[in-house]
Amino acid sequence: MIEFIDVSLPPVLENFNFRVDKGEFLFLVGKTGAGKTTALKLACFKTLPKSGEVKVMGVSSKRISPQNRLIVLKKTGLFLEQPLFFEDASLVNNLLYVIGSNRSRALESLNIVGLLDKKDITPPKLSRGERDLLQIAILYAKKPILALIDEPTAFLEDRKWKIMELITELHILGTTVFMTTKDEEVLKRYPYRRIYLL
Repeated sequence: MIEFIDVSLPPVLENFNFRVDKGEFLFLVGKTGAGKTTALKLACFKTLPKSGEVKVMGVSSKRISPQNRLIVLKKTGLFLEQPLFFEDASLVNNLLYVIGSNRSRALESLNIVGLLDKKDITPPKLSRGERDLLQIAILYAKKPILALIDEPTAFLEDRKWKIMELITELHILGTTVFMTTKDEEVLKRYPYRRIYLL
């Protein structure tokens, strides 16, 4: 599903090798600045390596094009440090842009994360934590083949177990999960495979 082969992107990653198999749940663990977010950006081809190769769903960073990057992104759900929203569209329309015309599914996902009462407002009116909840709602509604998730509990301490429950449900339904974290409580409760960055 994902493979990093001798990937270097100074100053954070040097000759980095690992793979995430289809159906796996993998934690990438490390302190701030260790390269966790950089690895996720590489895995969605938002950033390309200085050397080495990243492969995602058979698409290689060495032969990346706008078209095959879009193919990967259509099958991928993202939870990023800087979310990608349609800032002028309502919350429910943000979900509909991603999942199609299934309005009931969009409303259900907003309800699950506690944003149903804000369905008609736009993302700029949300707090940082609420923007992260919107990302989770989109991820949950999309049910992607691959989920790339960057520190989902960092700004949602009071909701983190609900968030992890939703991510785990996606995994059980077949989504491959590649998630960064430095939350020791999450790591203790969820004994999935992990890779540590120093």
